[in-house]
Amino acid sequence: IGPAQEAHTDLPVILDAVNDLPPAQRRAVLLHRVLGYEQKEAAAMCDVDERTIRNRLRGADEGGLKKFKEDR
Repeated sequence: IGPAQEAHTDLPVILDAVNDLPPAQRRAVLLHRVLGYEQKEAAAMCDVDERTIRNRLRGADEGGLKKFKEDR
């Protein structure tokens, strides 16, 4: 299995992890990381300030999505 195929086999696991996030974190992840909106745009769509979006993204990274982050 090559890297592209591995990514496809991990997709259901990643989608489950995103789905298991609290709703506010899930929306921030989907708007910014999946759909590509800037944090400022995502904040406006969620009617919160940009700092709140950053906090929600960090919460998702440190919580349910932690296992998908590469060691740096």
